[in-house]
Amino acid sequence: MLTYGIDWDDVISDLNTHAIQLANGEHGLDLKLEDINSWENVGKASVIKQYYQDERIYRMQTVTDEARNFIHELQKKGKVYIITAIAPQFMSLRAKQILTAFPDFPDENIIMGFQKSVVQVDITLDDGPHNILKSSARFPVLMRRPWNRELTGLLAVHNYDEFFQLLDQIKSSMIEDRVEPKAPCVVALVGPSGSNKNEITRRLC
Repeated sequence: MLTYGIDWDDVISDLNTHAIQLANGEHGLDLKLEDINSWENVGKASVIKQYYQDERIYRMQTVTDEARNFIHELQKKGKVYIITAIAPQFMSLRAKQILTAFPDFPDENIIMGFQKSVVQVDITLDDGPHNILKSSARFPVLMRRPWNRELTGLLAVHNYDEFFQLLDQIKSSMIEDRVEPKAPCVVALVGPSGSNKNEITRRLC
């Protein structure tokens, strides 16, 4: 049985959209989500940083039916952990949100803290570049968001459907009796700069 570590903020429940909403309302700005163009959040959208320590932003978070269905379907495929980076003063609020959205989710599968790299799972899904790059998961997967668009050379998806498609590819690569891939499929060639990925790709093609 595979184990999955799923991030909460901006993977299961929007966070930065609410930060943008508060910043626009209180500072008379016209920021959009696409203006958060890096994890360091510098430039004109840097004003939203102050809201990460504001309880209002966490109380504004909701979970869509799509996100609920995603977790329910994923639980059919293995053991799911929600791994969420949250400041200690907001942990009880976050736990209540998770259990309200997913009443049957096991309490012991909720992991809170900023050191996500110490959690070992088979597959993790996170929007934070630092969490993916430092992950100890066998298959770290990046959820594409405006602030991580420049990060390349790793497994990445744009939505839940793509994640499930990627899971199928990962599972098929793990079984002994390999099956011929069928469209749509993903072939990921990952390596550091200068490792001849382009040349290998050319020869494979």
